[in-house]
Amino acid sequence: MQPTFVLVPGSHAAGRCFTALQRELALRGHRSLAVDLPGHGTAGFSTAYQTQDLAAFADEPSPTAGITHADNVAHVAETVRRVRKHGPVILVGHSRGGFVVTSVANAVPDLLARTVYVSAWCCVTGTAADYLATPAFRSPDTGAEIVASRSALDPNESRDAGTDVVDLATWGGIPHSYVRLTADASVPLALQDHFIEEADALTPGNPFDVHSLPVGHIDSLLQPTDLAEILAGTADYREGAR
Repeated sequence: MQPTFVLVPGSHAAGRCFTALQRELALRGHRSLAVDLPGHGTAGFSTAYQTQDLAAFADEPSPTAGITHADNVAHVAETVRRVRKHGPVILVGHSRGGFVVTSVANAVPDLLARTVYVSAWCCVTGTAADYLATPAFRSPDTGAEIVASRSALDPNESRDAGTDVVDLATWGGIPHSYVRLTADASVPLALQDHFIEEADALTPGNPFDVHSLPVGHIDSLLQPTDLAEILAGTADYREGAR
């Protein structure tokens, strides 16, 4: 049975950031569903923001105010439950979306055929704060990338990324893939490789299936032909250990 790719966006992004990728997946005969996390997408733009009513906008609460990582995880887990009724689910996270992918995989491992991290956070031995303090992370200059992707971004983002790390008993049993973006300035390649190395050390019998693309952080979403080919390939062995 064909799987459905459930796509989880990164920081400030909504499901619309995957429009081009979904087109490429559809052209290859694959179903996909892009998720709007709570407070994002249609919920992320108020009337005051759209009309540039600065006075009203100044008094308006953020659409993400009060939204926690746990809320994001609950939302995606429920989406996965609904999609799983119609076939296998491959859960894909880009960038900050990796936090949610890990937590959902810990929570409902039996509902997932595979997880895929696209230059995404995959905390194994510590929280995000711990990784930010390592030499593998450096502060990037992402100005050009942000300009190129601005139309797909929401103005607000929840600050809570949770503290979950991968769980050997749950996450560790799900086949997982990592797509390295070797020119990424937002999630440095050294940090991506650090995630992969630590995860493989934890699950030596179920290592990451690793792919590499010579592009920046959002290039694979703007021009997603190669990423779509990689994802389509993961569907060929989607049942894995499950």
